[in-house]
Amino acid sequence: MATAKKKRTSRKKAAPKAMESVPINLEKRVVIGRIEDLKSTLISAMETEHVRFNGSAVEAVDTASLQLLVAFFNERSTRKLQCSWDAVSDEFTERARVIGLTPWLGLDADNAASAS
Repeated sequence: MATAKKKRTSRKKAAPKAMESVPINLEKRVVIGRIEDLKSTLISAMETEHVRFNGSAVEAVDTASLQLLVAFFNERSTRKLQCSWDAVSDEFTERARVIGLTPWLGLDADNAASAS
């Protein structure tokens, strides 16, 4: 009875890929009149592993812009991709809190304190 020999092949282990991270700096005014620029930035960052937002300069933000950011966070969550905040202004956090969006933006009480 003949047995088939398995041919050994050399498999090199792939080097671990460094996590791709994209910073997005929000402008002073995150409002509907400038939403196309923000939308374009978000679309171009959609497929990256990790997006880091800096909202420390935000002085004004409207509901439409917050909704766009929530949609972005939700889509990335569905795709198992990360979003985080490097910093966020009190104004941004307060506006998101007033309309109940802080949890959707990763700015709940625990995260908001560490993101400021």
